[in-house]
Amino acid sequence: MFALRISVACACGCAIWFSYELASADFLFKQDTEPSIRAAIRLVPDGWEYYMRLAQFDQAHARDDLETSLRLNPFDAQADIELGLRFESEGDYVRAEKQFLEAYNIDHTYLPRWSLANYYFRRDNIPAFWHWARSAAYMPSDDIGSLLELCWRVSPDPATLTGTLLNEKPEFLRQYISFLLGKDRPADVAVIGATSGSRRRSAIGSGVIPFSY
Repeated sequence: MFALRISVACACGCAIWFSYELASADFLFKQDTEPSIRAAIRLVPDGWEYYMRLAQFDQAHARDDLETSLRLNPFDAQADIELGLRFESEGDYVRAEKQFLEAYNIDHTYLPRWSLANYYFRRDNIPAFWHWARSAAYMPSDDIGSLLELCWRVSPDPATLTGTLLNEKPEFLRQYISFLLGKDRPADVAVIGATSGSRRRSAIGSGVIPFSY
């Protein structure tokens, strides 16, 4: 019985100490300086988010920090995107593309789609750009102004943008209409309703499922 009590006391003591280290590391991390983040890592070496932030401070070792972060948490799409940008800046486009695609494989939300559209724009791969721009438009964020501006740079033609990007998402339609009005293209706004309605009737009549990714 005495041995059991000792074991329980030791377990409780270890748990308390571990909780203290976690709290201390979190406190240091929130100070958001390079020395404080390094101190947090010393306390909690498997804190993947600490390495993510350290990469922003220590540019010379950013790739190593990002790779460590991904090794600790392979499901962090943001780390994949940051590492992809790092490879791209070094001219390693094969590995950069692989990281961007891996981000999308992990996370199908807007950011990986937007990152891929951006990457293919920079690489002047216009077919791939339109594919991912359309994919991003189908899963819009609260602000897709940058995406629409990028599409406008590729083709300042509302007919092309509408034909390529248009979908039934209210978040997209609201922002797209505002974008066209900002470009002083009110006549093209009227086309959206007609095109959208025509697509809906065609899909219903043919039994085709509307576009999605």
